[in-house]
Amino acid sequence: MIRQRGCRVVFALAGAALVGCGVESLETISMADGAAAESRSSQSACGAHGDDAFTLRVVYDVTNTHERDSLKRAGAPAQAKGHTRSELVIRDEARLIKRTGKTYVKDPDKYWQWKDDGEFLSEPGLSSQERFDRGMAWKKAGEDIPMKTVPIEWADFRAPAPRFSYRYGIDPMAPLVGQKWQESRFVIDTARINEALFAQQFVALNPQLTQGLDVSQSSFAGHDCEMLRRRSGDRVHETCYARFGEHTVVLHGMDSSPRGVYSQTAVKIEQGLCVSDQMLAPPGRVKLEKVSG
Repeated sequence: MIRQRGCRVVFALAGAALVGCGVESLETISMADGAAAESRSSQSACGAHGDDAFTLRVVYDVTNTHERDSLKRAGAPAQAKGHTRSELVIRDEARLIKRTGKTYVKDPDKYWQWKDDGEFLSEPGLSSQERFDRGMAWKKAGEDIPMKTVPIEWADFRAPAPRFSYRYGIDPMAPLVGQKWQESRFVIDTARINEALFAQQFVALNPQLTQGLDVSQSSFAGHDCEMLRRRSGDRVHETCYARFGEHTVVLHGMDSSPRGVYSQTAVKIEQGLCVSDQMLAPPGRVKLEKVSG
């Protein structure tokens, strides 16, 4: 997989920053991807936005037993568990959500080479038997492509126009391809954050839906939040959200049933850090196709 040299910043709960330089891969949770000089230049880069910009960074641990068990049944090694980390970065109305982890797929390099090799099946002048024989041999070659544990990365960035929003990493077989667009109407609210973070798997942050819920106080990564818990038969939904300025942010979400568990829990929180344009931009290795908003 593509690897890049650079500096990584890891924020501890106490607020201290540990900076280390070395080789980075797609599984890195750092927002400094593609910006080796970010750690030295970010303060000046943020100066243009003023000191009053609201900024927040939350890092989550992710558990998805559905995905983990599916990969295990496919023969994946223990380290391939799907998405295991998520990160939310907010600067005023702009927000970036990034998920990383490892999955188990056919070796991407060999897979795309095999797809390219399939072009010879359409060569003119082949007899029906030759075309059949080549097709069978090509199909067999595809079945023989070895499986491989690969890092995966998914990112979704939303910002008001004229800035472009973007998304990439939807398909783990094509992680360096994505889309960009301009929002025709941009309103950041709790429903959008909840939808993007948890793919509608948890209780929506809508006051009208709080009836029948158990409401209590909880704390994650040193910050208090209001826990909403609902039971429906043998299924349990949890959402714990906190206010940061004008922003409502989910610190914990969980959907549990006898079939499995999906959870996302905040483990690191940083407020008031410098979030530069470069930190919110897609990595240079990602090619974005422009689409309509």
